[in-house]
Amino acid sequence: MTERSNAEAANGNGLERRLGGVQATLLVVGSVVGTGILAAPALVASCTDNMFGALLVWVLGGLYALTGALSQAKLAVLYPRAGGDYVYLRESFGPLTAFMSGWISLTVGFAGSQAVMAKACSQYFMEVFPSTHSTLLMENLLAITIIVVFTAINLGGVSKGAWLQSLLTAAKVLGLVILAGAALAFAGEPAATSPASLPAWGAILVVVFTYAGWNDSIYVAGEVKNPRRNLPLSLIGGTLIVTGLYVAFNFVYIYTTGGEGGGEKLTAAAGMVEAVFGGGASRVVSLLAALLILGTVSAMVVTGPRIAYAMALDKAIPSGLARLNPRGVPASALLLQGALSIFFVYIGTLRQLFEWVGLAIVLFSALATACVFVEQRRNPTSSDYKIPLYPLPPLLYIGASLAIAAYVAVADPRSMLAVVLFVVAGLPVYYYSMRSARKG
Repeated sequence: MTERSNAEAANGNGLERRLGGVQATLLVVGSVVGTGILAAPALVASCTDNMFGALLVWVLGGLYALTGALSQAKLAVLYPRAGGDYVYLRESFGPLTAFMSGWISLTVGFAGSQAVMAKACSQYFMEVFPSTHSTLLMENLLAITIIVVFTAINLGGVSKGAWLQSLLTAAKVLGLVILAGAALAFAGEPAATSPASLPAWGAILVVVFTYAGWNDSIYVAGEVKNPRRNLPLSLIGGTLIVTGLYVAFNFVYIYTTGGEGGGEKLTAAAGMVEAVFGGGASRVVSLLAALLILGTVSAMVVTGPRIAYAMALDKAIPSGLARLNPRGVPASALLLQGALSIFFVYIGTLRQLFEWVGLAIVLFSALATACVFVEQRRNPTSSDYKIPLYPLPPLLYIGASLAIAAYVAVADPRSMLAVVLFVVAGLPVYYYSMRSARKG
């Protein structure tokens, strides 16, 4: 049997396994490390009184993501297919629950987020290269260009998209390290820590959402080589790399600025640069921000369409979205995400929508992690991957996720209602697709 035949036989859905462990790990890192690390440190520092407290929150956030990674690694090994948590929920709780999760991810979760990131990236590029003709039209056109370019690159094959993603991830991580290292090297005495001005619980929420994306390699699991080894490596290794990077960056930020800023856009990076080098280095910060966001857009283009592909295979959405082009790419799903993203570019700000989606992701991520208990009951002797300290990691992750969701529901019930309504809005699509599949 040829290598391609082996790959397809192992995958079972036509996608070829071309991504190695390093690429899958960099995909996770690239998905997580975005604009959050430029703004969130100031918010977290504003919620704590000292450096130890701030760094402890970032460590706890990393442990929260790590418990999820340790847990979902088992599911990734059991079901190394495109679609990630959509597949896990389908196998454990049925097609309707899986559809609701996939619907959230397919639409706003990836397409909407990609649009906002592309717009943010265009704004920062326009700050790096200012022009007297900088208008909203130019901003939108640049954002659309970014979406179109990355979509076109990924239509050329998963290997091309993954290598570009790996290159961007390496560049932005290197940029953060150089920025923090230069600030620390040229800093004098540590700055006095600013007193807390926001509630302590606010820091936890900010950090949790800054770690979002720790499981993105599961969405391309059908294209990862040696999934039993590389999927756990990408989830656990990627989360540990991000945690180390976040803690180190926040240490330098608080050391050089004392945690001042109150959480304005780019506060952390700008504060570090201005505290050490003066206020004339804003273009450096804008360029770093653009690079960070560009890497996140690239990761979304790679991972997002695999959800639509998996759903189309099940006929939960039109089956044409499962069509592969000659290079083995789910081209229809990729084009759909690109089209939705361009549509969202013209909608305007999606800040409130992101809050709804963030809440939905927390809820469905907890539900997906609960699939671990279903699979453990079905096959308690499976030795492909054993969760360390089981059942503690999934219990901790689910408990923390539900606590976050409960807090949001009490503090802002309208956001919870919006999530429910958004999920319900997708049900007609599900029932129409399933009825069409039965007639076919």
